[in-house]
Amino acid sequence: AFEFKDSNIDLSRTLMVGDSLNTDITFANSAAPPIASLLVQTGNHKVHHVEKILTSPDPDLKSIPTFVAASLKDAIL
Repeated sequence: AFEFKDSNIDLSRTLMVGDSLNTDITFANSAAPPIASLLVQTGNHKVHHVEKILTSPDPDLKSIPTFVAASLKDAIL
């Protein structure tokens, strides 16, 4: 896990934005402490991929985003 404990980054005001559950979102959730994440559906993964993970018998919760939007333009933060 990537640790932010010695940085000056205010993680309560940080949002990881990405289009990949396996890299971007997993990175955000694996950070110490975890970072809020936004999956934008303009690339690799879409909301149906998140739904598939959540309904699987053993869901990988590290790849579940905090928020989902069609694009960054459509995200209302």
